[in-house]
Amino acid sequence: MSEDQIRKEIPIENGVQPLHALMDKLAISNHDLVASYDGQLTHKTVMKARRGRKISRQLQLKVLQAFNSRLMEVHPELESKVREDLFNYGY
Repeated sequence: MSEDQIRKEIPIENGVQPLHALMDKLAISNHDLVASYDGQLTHKTVMKARRGRKISRQLQLKVLQAFNSRLMEVHPELESKVREDLFNYGY
């Protein structure tokens, strides 16, 4: 199987992710995540992550770190999340 055939079989859209439901439930906005992250994270990346556009593992980890940072600011009584709690696809 060629590399092009393999790429065609891997979906790039994975549907709305658990991240989206958690952010809605906890009233966390895309901007909240961008503002909570110390490094480079864009609103566009957060939007893609919520909608299920496949993003790299490194970007997933950035979103996870930003989410947990904001979660601890707003809801310190809740436990931190792991990558599998926010995304239903992996690498």
